[in-house]
Amino acid sequence: MYSPPQSGKSSSAATHADLVKKIKQAQKVSKEWRQKWGDWCDANGRTKDPAKYEARMLMQAVAQCGEPPQGPPTRTNPNHNPAHSQVKNGQRDPSKNLHFSKGSCHKGEGC
Repeated sequence: MYSPPQSGKSSSAATHADLVKKIKQAQKVSKEWRQKWGDWCDANGRTKDPAKYEARMLMQAVAQCGEPPQGPPTRTNPNHNPAHSQVKNGQRDPSKNLHFSKGSCHKGEGC
């Protein structure tokens, strides 16, 4: 399991953070790689959250699963509405100051 790096090990922490980021991105980009990652996690009896592993374990996973692909996430839902992502991103961005409530949507207005 992952244990937080101690002072003086900043390069190790950077390596761990970089590996976690690459693996999380790869799961979004490639269904095949996500399956390989899941199989590796199942075989090692652990969670599928890469942040829970030590860097050496993540390097072992990459060696077995192959280099994580990078790029834009693939869409697995053919009915995905891009407007939904725009609204969610607006809600997540505090500079937009958008607030939505249950009562702000009126039936018949396409929401």
